[in-house]
Amino acid sequence: MTDAYIVNSTNSYKYNMDDIADLNDKQQQAVMEFPLPESKAVDNLLFRFDGQTNEAKLTFAIINNGTDRSGGTYGSTVITVAQQLTYLKTYIFTEGASTYWTLTEADLFSGGITGAIIDLTLKKFPARPGYVEGTITFTVGTVSS
Repeated sequence: MTDAYIVNSTNSYKYNMDDIADLNDKQQQAVMEFPLPESKAVDNLLFRFDGQTNEAKLTFAIINNGTDRSGGTYGSTVITVAQQLTYLKTYIFTEGASTYWTLTEADLFSGGITGAIIDLTLKKFPARPGYVEGTITFTVGTVSS
C-alpha cells in the first residue's frame, strides 16, 4: 500500500512513497510585535503584515521492494534504489519555472495539496546497504512563471 505520492505537473510523473518515517505539516503566520515602554507582554500591539504559509516535510525510505515507484506513469519501471534516486532527481524534482507538484497522503493531505518542492535531501546509510532515506520539503501555494 502506498502511504503517499507526489505528481509533477509538467510531465505527470508520479512517485509512490511507502514506509513514511516522519510527516510534518507546519502552518505559520508572521506577527510583528510592538512592545510599548513600561508595559507587560499582554499589552503588546501585534500586527500581521503577511499571509499564512504552509510547509510539509516528508521523510520516507527508498528501498527496492519490487514495486514500480512510478505507478506506471514513466516509460519504464522504477524499482531499484539507483533507479529511484535518478528518477527523483531528474523527473520528479525538475527545474521548470512553472512546474508545480501535488502531494497526497491519506490522513493530512487526503485531497492533495499543490505547491512546490523546495528541497530534496537524500541520505545514504553505509551500514545499511540498499537503504536510502529521502526527505521532501514542500511549500503550499500557486506557482507562477
